[in-house]
Amino acid sequence: MSKRVLAIIAGGLGNQIQMTAAISTLRIRLGWDVETVAGGAPVAAAEMRDWLPGVTHRPAWRPGRDEHFDGAVALGFGGNKMTQDAGWCGIPWLNDISKQAVRTERSEVDVSMDACRDLGIAERDLMWHGELGCNDGYDGYYEAYSEQFDIVLANNYYRGHKDKPNNQWHVKGFPGFGSVAAGLQKRFPRLSMCCIGYDDRDAIAGVVDRTGIPLGDTLALIKRAKVLVTTDSMAFHAAACFDTRTFALWTATSAAKNACPKFHATATLIGREDLECRKTCQTRSQYWTACKRWECVEIGIGRIVGEVGDYLEGS
Repeated sequence: MSKRVLAIIAGGLGNQIQMTAAISTLRIRLGWDVETVAGGAPVAAAEMRDWLPGVTHRPAWRPGRDEHFDGAVALGFGGNKMTQDAGWCGIPWLNDISKQAVRTERSEVDVSMDACRDLGIAERDLMWHGELGCNDGYDGYYEAYSEQFDIVLANNYYRGHKDKPNNQWHVKGFPGFGSVAAGLQKRFPRLSMCCIGYDDRDAIAGVVDRTGIPLGDTLALIKRAKVLVTTDSMAFHAAACFDTRTFALWTATSAAKNACPKFHATATLIGREDLECRKTCQTRSQYWTACKRWECVEIGIGRIVGEVGDYLEGS
């Protein structure tokens, strides 16, 4: 008899997307009926509801009094209050939540897979490919979407978020997207290009603006693109689920923590590998305010356009 299990996920959209590989492993390898509940960003929880295939996604943590679950698993971020306080509901933990904290020396995807390892799934049977289908017909939504662009640019964090109080993540952004767009347009005048993002503050001058559109439409553009140029963001993680060729502009962020070679198999990271501080970027407390130099954002435009362009010419 199949178990009905509650999978606890957390964080923003990107974090939740990375956990889809572990969810698929539990669902397919163990044959479980998996429902997910999301903590962290409430908007992310609501938006992700329709995009986790084969599971029921609920934005509220507490199950109803008449609901029965055979157990719960925590897929990373176990140090947060949602997981620590879960004992009130009487659902037994099926994995070891004591080691489910975010680790800077391991990828978030790999940490989420610890739940599968705890449950006896062999390493060779772990499924590293993420899923972002539509519960109302897998892939149907994406294929029905009317637009398609050859090149999609995701200017997340830099313009759209740097002016939000107490939001540290703008340091993961890249200030030169406009120059990258101009360089690619000059080299490939016949290729179509758009930009995506949270709202029009993430828009790029001279590029078709598709910022602020519904999540499903954004995912469709990522899925159908020839290439995605992005930062370490939701778009970076979503593209991995679609096998979209991705070039990630890697600034003040950690490759060990946020880029899993098995999950992000179609991505190339472009960054300042020559900087020693890159090795410890997310191991320092308050790394985004401790640094005063931000040399990591000084990635050559010619290098970016060259690497993306060489791929497009050879594809």
